[in-house]
Formats: sequence, structure tokens, C-alpha cells
Amino acid sequence: MEQAPENSRPRVTKSAPVLRFRVSEHERLLIETKASQAGLKLSDFLRDCALDKPVRETVPLEVVRGVIGVGNSLNQLARLAREGKLGAVEEQELLERLEELKKLLR
Repeated sequence: MEQAPENSRPRVTKSAPVLRFRVSEHERLLIETKASQAGLKLSDFLRDCALDKPVRETVPLEVVRGVIGVGNSLNQLARLAREGKLGAVEEQELLERLEELKKLLR
């Protein structure tokens, strides 16, 4: 029998067992919000959490594009500083900012 890749979701059929549990209204809102932020259906989010699979919040594409644009600009400034074409800009400061940006993206 062929196994699915580790990062793919197993197929759940209509005949699969159903789990039901109670939560407070506050907990329900919190769980639904986190599932939405992760870009997952509620059942997928709860399954991943219960099975200790990593659940990450999705970042809107416009934010990603903005951060990439800032990173590219910093990279260009750092290159110009190394070439001696920028007088008042400190090369080390630019490189530190670029590293901070990389850390934010991870």
C-alpha cells in the first residue's frame, strides 16, 4: 500500500469517526480566529493541533510583497555603500537592518 507524503493531509471520508467536545463561547471564538489566521478549516486546524503538527499563521500576500520590496531596497543600499557610492550611510547598519528583516520573514 502506497503511503501519502508526510506533509499531505490524509483523506477523511464521511464514514470516519466524528469527535465532539464542548468549549466556552470565548474558547470557540479564539479557536475559530486562530484557524482562520492559519488559513485552515476548523477541523483541519484542530486535527493539526491535536497531532502536534506545526500550525502557522498565514501572512497576506501584500505584506510579503512589501517586506520583499524593503529587503531589496536595503540590499541595493548595502551594495552601494560597499562600493563607496553612499557617503553618509553606514554599511554595517544597513547589513544589520537586512538581517533583522530576514529574521522577521522566518
